[in-house]
Amino acid sequence: MMRVITLSILIFVTANLIAQKSNSDLYVFVGEKIDIKEFQLEINNGLIPMDQGFKAKYKVIEKVYGNLKLDTIDFVAYDHYGIPPFSNFKTVLLYVIKVNGNFYHSKYLYSAVYKTKDNKWAGLYFPIDSNSVIQINNIAFLKKMDFEPVVIMDLSEYKLEYIKKYFPEPYFRIAGAKAEAVYGIPVEDIFNLNKSGILKARGYFK
Repeated sequence: MMRVITLSILIFVTANLIAQKSNSDLYVFVGEKIDIKEFQLEINNGLIPMDQGFKAKYKVIEKVYGNLKLDTIDFVAYDHYGIPPFSNFKTVLLYVIKVNGNFYHSKYLYSAVYKTKDNKWAGLYFPIDSNSVIQINNIAFLKKMDFEPVVIMDLSEYKLEYIKKYFPEPYFRIAGAKAEAVYGIPVEDIFNLNKSGILKARGYFK
């Protein structure tokens, strides 16, 4: 019975970290990875952790929401599947929450973003990516973008049928085994879509 109670507490705490109700505790920013390392979760009574824990350090490049008065930020991320996928990208739109003076990543919520010629940031259209907010019903938010540097995807490991699904024209320009991003979505629109979607579902912006 004690193990069941302890496990329930752990699940409750993790849920709280991704579903805080105060908008003032939420910070959204474009960040550049400095470092990310796994740390050992301290669990009592021999229980196996549901997630892995990671300590991340990011440079704050552009603030999108919240009065974050930091140039660099240290936060903790929990992920059930291993190292958080946002760490695979150099620059990402990140969502963190502040709890008792500490910062935590809002679980699984991020978007890879790329710089444009007019010195702004934008994400890409991935119709099959479950993390992407740009699905069929949000195509209207896409705009032609001049990315600098040019965003090129390597297609050498993709079959033709998957290239058409993952990198559809006209949103990507296909040339041989490469796809160049042609359309994108500004970070402000990405945030607004999440604001009325997953963030609202997690208790924000009611």
